[in-house]
Amino acid sequence: MQATADDTVLTRAYDLATAAPFPPGIGDRVLRNEFTAAWHGRDAEVVGHRTELADQLAAAATAGDARLAPARAGCAAGLIRSVLPTEEIMRSLIADAERVLRERALPLLE
Repeated sequence: MQATADDTVLTRAYDLATAAPFPPGIGDRVLRNEFTAAWHGRDAEVVGHRTELADQLAAAATAGDARLAPARAGCAAGLIRSVLPTEEIMRSLIADAERVLRERALPLLE
């Protein structure tokens, strides 16, 4: 929740290290950490060390080690201001949708 957009990086390092089946040009936006500091932008080297890196990442994920494991974060990372219960978020979304439908749907149908 404290992260800003500047704390993220769009990288292929995780995808390449784990041989994820993403098409070329598709990256993963994650919070910067020790893994991205070491491997981001070094695509050929990541592929060359794939087995070793995949093992390290699997162990980090199991241990919850955010220094290495990816913490995925979209471009809106800096916009999150609070953590709310799912029920509260859903009630708010439904109320907003109902309001929009009441206020805007009728003119569209006329």
